[in-house]
Amino acid sequence: MKKLLAPAILLMNRLRIVYKFGLISVLFLLPIVGLGYLLVSQLNASIDDLDRAIGGTQAVAEANDLVRSAQRYRDYQTVVRVRELEGELREKSQQAQASVTEQLQGLRDYASSLENGDTLETQLDEVTGAWKRMLEEDQYLQTPGRQFNLYDQFFQKTLALRNTVVQVSGLGQDPANSVQMLLELIVNGITPVVDEMGQARSFGLYGLNEGRLSGELSKRMNGIYDRLTNVGDQLQTAFDLGFDAAPVIGQRFSQDAEKLSKAPVEVRDLMETKVITPYRLEFSAGDYDAELSKPIGEMYSLSDELLGAIRGKLKERMASERQQRTVIFASLAVVLLIIVWLYTGFYYSVRTAVQNFADAARRVSDGDMRV
Repeated sequence: MKKLLAPAILLMNRLRIVYKFGLISVLFLLPIVGLGYLLVSQLNASIDDLDRAIGGTQAVAEANDLVRSAQRYRDYQTVVRVRELEGELREKSQQAQASVTEQLQGLRDYASSLENGDTLETQLDEVTGAWKRMLEEDQYLQTPGRQFNLYDQFFQKTLALRNTVVQVSGLGQDPANSVQMLLELIVNGITPVVDEMGQARSFGLYGLNEGRLSGELSKRMNGIYDRLTNVGDQLQTAFDLGFDAAPVIGQRFSQDAEKLSKAPVEVRDLMETKVITPYRLEFSAGDYDAELSKPIGEMYSLSDELLGAIRGKLKERMASERQQRTVIFASLAVVLLIIVWLYTGFYYSVRTAVQNFADAARRVSDGDMRV
């Protein structure tokens, strides 16, 4: 034991008492300060990620608006281009075209503000290039199916772009299961539904403006009819899973979800009674557009509101983590002050005892035996 303690004894014998206490104090404080630093660093990194994700919710909302505008352009321009229509449908197509151009620029501004935005900028270049080429070439493909497929290719590119924004923004890496399930609801629950409803809108409008359904168009609309049935069931499941993971948000949007979960079937039935079944199509194209555009708009509005709810949830977590960081700083400060206070008191106590002992020894050596 003496051999083991010899280096420590030698060191302490060489130090003055004030340095002994100082060395011991530093050795006790270093682990506490180090652990506190690691914990605060983790909290700071988490807060930075949350701050980036909060900003990302706005970018995802902008990407969602781009998807909506691309769908509107696809649905209306298909009818306008094949039938060379003027009037309200052409105006809606032109409005959607202007919105797409504006929203692409907005996402480019967001990408340039990111440190890791190279991937997003590259994809934006591809999507923007495809958009410009599509407008410049303005191909006429004679049939509504082929014309629709042309514009649908760009729509699918905007969906892929939105997925990239979700990942780059940090939302895709958020550890909260509730956030991931709500994103899943938006991306893979609501989007397939509005896609099919948009197809019902586009081909239904073409048929109503034509006054009849060709064999090819009838076959396509029957396919949409079947898919609307399937996506309606999937949407209800997506609502259940998303709101089970986030009960508070689910309670807030339960009525909207209940209403919108019925929308695919309602659109399907409207399409059947007004477009597929009649021999002569006499239903107003404007009324048909209004009745289909309403649930589609409500679906996109719900997506935006869910993104707002995610943003609020992230802000709550960031406030909580900032509070934790403040508590850690305050706790460390209190602990450090107590340790310094105790060691200072211990130092003076020992020094006083040593001084009293030294005074007593001097008095004995001087012959004073009354000590």
